[in-house]
Amino acid sequence: MHTHEFNNKTFLVTGATSGIGKATALEAIHRGANVSIAARREKELNEIFSSFPSVEIIPSDVTNENDRKRIVEKTLQRFSGIDVLVNAAGII
Repeated sequence: MHTHEFNNKTFLVTGATSGIGKATALEAIHRGANVSIAARREKELNEIFSSFPSVEIIPSDVTNENDRKRIVEKTLQRFSGIDVLVNAAGII
């Protein structure tokens, strides 16, 4: 495994507190990506991701239009772009 293969890449992952979203976010982090994490369960977001400096935690509900806008805005403010979107929120 190349631990830095995603350096200078930014991932936006929704549904990041469980399942595919969580696994994808953690893998991206471990491979060197900056990652914005979006999910409804703020406590779980913080428990899972607060120790990673390359992570922007965004408690949110992707069914809410204002939250969707805020997710993108916060990601762009922190990382200046989005290279990969993983939309794992809800029922896939």
